[in-house]
This record gives sequence, C-alpha cells and structure tokens, in this order.
Amino acid sequence: MNLIEKEILISRKFRPLYYLGGKNDLLKNIESVVNDVDPKKGGVVDLFSGTGVVSRYLQYERDVMAVDIQEYSRVVCESLLRPAILSDEVIEKLLEDIFESDTNRQLLWCFQPLTELENEAFDQARKGAVHKFIKFFSMKPLVSVRIDDKNSKNEELQRAVTESLKRLQRHELECSADTTVTRYFGGVYFSFAQSIALDCALKRASSLPEDLGNTLKSVVMSAASAMVNTVGKHFAQPIQMVAKSGEVKSSAVAASIRNLTLDPKIILSEALHKYALLRKQGGLAEIRRQDYLGAINDVNDTYSVFYADPPYTRDHYSRFYHVLETMCLRDNPEVSTIMSRGVRSISRGVYREGRHQSPFCIKSQAPKAFEDLFEAVSKKERPLVLSYSPHEKGDGTHPRVISIEFLLQLASRHFRSVDLLEINGFKHNKLNSRSLALESRDCSEVILKCQN
Repeated sequence: MNLIEKEILISRKFRPLYYLGGKNDLLKNIESVVNDVDPKKGGVVDLFSGTGVVSRYLQYERDVMAVDIQEYSRVVCESLLRPAILSDEVIEKLLEDIFESDTNRQLLWCFQPLTELENEAFDQARKGAVHKFIKFFSMKPLVSVRIDDKNSKNEELQRAVTESLKRLQRHELECSADTTVTRYFGGVYFSFAQSIALDCALKRASSLPEDLGNTLKSVVMSAASAMVNTVGKHFAQPIQMVAKSGEVKSSAVAASIRNLTLDPKIILSEALHKYALLRKQGGLAEIRRQDYLGAINDVNDTYSVFYADPPYTRDHYSRFYHVLETMCLRDNPEVSTIMSRGVRSISRGVYREGRHQSPFCIKSQAPKAFEDLFEAVSKKERPLVLSYSPHEKGDGTHPRVISIEFLLQLASRHFRSVDLLEINGFKHNKLNSRSLALESRDCSEVILKCQN
C-alpha cells in the first residue's frame, strides 16, 4: 500500500469520537453486504448514522444520506461527509481566535475564583494530598446553584461559586450560550479551564461559515471526548473517586487528575489537525436530523438500499452523549432530578430533561419499532442491511432488548429473503471499567440481509 492509498484509508476510516457500538472494524463487512444487495452502487440511506463512520466509508463509491434524531450526530455527519478545508494557516487562526478572544478573557475573569481554587486542588493532588481535589470535583454544576445558597459544607468553594455567579450576572452571562459548557459541566465532567476553552471554541464556531462551523463544532466534541473525566470516555456520569464505604479509590483519583489536567489548547489543536486529514469523498451527501420512519417515507429514487444500525440494549445513546447534544444546541435545558432518601437532587450525570428515548431500547416498544422499520423499507421495495448484536441467556453480554430469533421472525414477515451473516472476532466498546466489563462472545455482531 503506497502513501496515497494509506491516506485514503485513514480518511475513509475516520473516528471522530469514542462511541458505543462503533462500526470502524466492520466497515468492510458492511460495504460487502451493501454491494451484494445493490451491485449497481446506487445511493444508500444510513438510518441511525451516529458519528457517520459508515456513511463516510460508503460515500467513497456511493451517494449517501445520513439520518439521526440527535443534533450532535447531524453536526458530526456534516463535518465528515462535507469536510471543510483546514490548512495550517486556518488552524493557527482558529486557535488564536479562540484563546485570544474577548470572550476567553471575559470568561477567565468571571470564573477566576473557581479556576484559582481548581489550580490549588491540582497542586495539592500532585503532592499526594487529594482531599481538596476530591471535594472540588464533587461539586454540583453551577446551573443548579443560586447566589444565595447557604447549604454548602465547603465554605471556601461556596465563596468561589458565589463570586463567579455574581460576575456572570454582572456581564449578563448567567444564562448565555457563551457559558453553556462551563455552567452545566465545569467541575463535573471537565475542569473549569477545559470547559471555558470549549465554550470559547463553540462561540467561534457559531460565527463561521456553515461548513467550517460544523467542523469546528465536531472538533470541540472530539476534544471533549478526549478530555472528559469518565470511564470509557463517554458521558454517562463522571468518575467516582470515593467508594460507598468512604474509601478513596486511588486509581480513580489518578485517572481524574490525568483527565482534568489535559491542556485544552493542545487537545483542540490535535483535533483540528486530525480533521484536516479529511478529504472529500466521491459521492454526494445529504444529512438529515430526522426520525428513521420519516426519512424512509421521504426518500426518493436516488437511494436504492437502506442500512440500519439501531440500538441493541436498554442503554439509550442519549444517556452517553447528552453532553454533546447540549454543546451543539448551546441551550439551557432543564436537568433531570432523582429522589434519594426523601431528598430530590440533580442527577449526577447532569442529564437533559426530556432527552431522546429510543423505542429500540424499550422492551415493550422495540418489537413495534422493528416491525415499523421492516414494513416501511419493504413498502419502498428496496433491500435493507441491518446490523445487530446477538445475546444468549447466560453468555455474560448486556441483554438485548429482543432476540435474534424474534428479529428474524419479524423481518421474514416483510421480506421474501432474510439471510443472517455472522461476523466473528469483533468486540464492542465496553460500557464499564475492566473490572466490571461483561465478557463478549466470539460472535458479537451479525448482519441481516433483507430483500424482496
């Protein structure tokens, strides 16, 4: 393989985020089945496009439509399927605009009481005194705190929070899109230094032409994925540094120090240079933020095959990527709460209230969701290639919402031919730390080839 061929392969197999159920290792298998059902290389509709890696790979030889209900997915797919040109000069100017901007200076001043306390916590933790570090990064998000709150047991932290909130109020930034990341996730998923940089980068993206703006938003999400202080680099909830017994978990503390002290300028620069490797693919691209059924019903004759990769388990993707959704929307969502011991408090993961709940993840709704999917595609008289992951009772994997056997029965009601193709040796990203990870079967992925 020569240098040009290697560059093409790197560009095609682009990985923008750490993502559950990512298909990077299955791209050739998926392409092979798609080519089998549609050898004329017509357009393909990717119905649950996620981070767009399948669409990106297939776009090399086909027109593609990437469909997903989440805004963060739309943004990432825009940047992958219609990449902006990022020269060294453009990258240097973007970094300068982010870190030398008036917004950056303003936010650094507003959050100075907290960043100073944060730096003290870092310094002590590096010397082995982790108490202040743990206390600081166990704080509630700023969005849940009022200036007149008097309930904190940590008076030093309370003073810093109060002063920062007053400074935000003084500059009318207490509800501003310019402070979304820091108000919701600073001190929780990211350090305040990191969250300020992410806010400034998103502010710059909002003023750019659409293609470059989407690319910079995707860069911010890649940087957030690299820096976030969670197990597995997803966004379900921050690392817990203290066990229920009260014992400090030294490995969790060490991981948190590594994550929260990553330099956001370096991480953003690395992500920008990574996206600069993207090249325009051969096929045209259409990107839709839409429900899968709406997309199927709206599709025209340009597209001759559907590809679907719906969720497999009860784990809603919105639980793992709600932070990215809030980053892209830059809104002020209500945060879900939980009741514990008679006290209602904000959810530890700072989840968006009303986040998307996929019917494919709900046991009572999944059969109808699949029935609707098969029926809608069948009525279009086009083939469907569907990725799924098997589960057998007692095999140690996360329980699937429905079984492969039942899935085959549903598909067979609507398609004349349904073939099951096993892919051996593929392992999905884990949800948990290694000590808690469930074992995977040798065959952890199958492809259903459905044809009329």
